[in-house]
Amino acid sequence: MEIELKFRVPDPEPLRARLRQLGFRVHVRRQPEANWIFDDSRASLRRHGRLLRLRQSGTRWLLTVKGPRLPGPLKRRAEAETGVADGPACRCALEALGYHAQLVYRRYRTVFNRAGAAGELAWDETPMGVYLELEGSAAWVRRTAKELGFAAGAAEPRSYPELYAAPSAAGSGRAGGVGAEGFPDPAGAQAGGAAQPRRGPRQLMATVRRRKAHTPPAPRRSTAADKRRAGRGDE
Repeated sequence: MEIELKFRVPDPEPLRARLRQLGFRVHVRRQPEANWIFDDSRASLRRHGRLLRLRQSGTRWLLTVKGPRLPGPLKRRAEAETGVADGPACRCALEALGYHAQLVYRRYRTVFNRAGAAGELAWDETPMGVYLELEGSAAWVRRTAKELGFAAGAAEPRSYPELYAAPSAAGSGRAGGVGAEGFPDPAGAQAGGAAQPRRGPRQLMATVRRRKAHTPPAPRRSTAADKRRAGRGDE
């Protein structure tokens, strides 16, 4: 069972200092993360509140299935998650079953914890700003939110797929993730879930020729003879 609360962090630095004061330490260092949200052509999973996600976190791949959200102030969902040895192969298998990536989003995530705690804290850097996600036992989530100065009623009610799919995120031109900061896309998908078309040899060569045609010639390097003529005043 996943139990969590998520909060937007408008001023990150004071909160970082507060985490250190409370004894939180980095458990998983900051790393890029890519997420593919799958559904069928009828959006059957989304319509029933379920989620099917393939995630690449650093070099690790995870496949996650979540059930509908349960009522209450805390976000509670049934969750099953397993590691995947070959992410692109897993994606091909999902597509063979009729599931296709409907949304792709990226972020940077740092995971914090503290000794003896019944949960962990994720620090997420997204195109929409920084978010703090608390996940653990219900008591730990409530207590930690209070320690950090957050009220449970002020939690962000939307999931990350909902946040990234929102018009405000799409309007930023970076709704698919933080691609401008160097995120790779190992499965070949672009923002919004559409796969980049594969180009054949002729198309690739045509692209190379176009680039060469628009590349100005490199300046000729000075030779030893040029330098001698310049010293004599030759033109």
